[in-house]
Amino acid sequence: MSNLYYIQDSRKWDGNNMIFWKKGERGYTMHLDEAALFTKEEADKIHAHRSTDIPRLKDDVEEASSLQVDIQRFTGSNNEVQNA
Repeated sequence: MSNLYYIQDSRKWDGNNMIFWKKGERGYTMHLDEAALFTKEEADKIHAHRSTDIPRLKDDVEEASSLQVDIQRFTGSNNEVQNA
């Protein structure tokens, strides 16, 4: 079990996706590979400063995560929509 935390900005959502602080304090992201990780002490301090920034245990977030494909970014060989 990890003692690291993601920080969720609970003021924002992207579709059904949670938004997290990005590495290097460079904004926000829904992609966990771009999200920053914090110790419990760091996470508690951030939450104390702004209650909408919620510490989420790394293991819990990653257990609930899923890999998805954004159709807007897909550049495969057959981009045309097929009629059923």
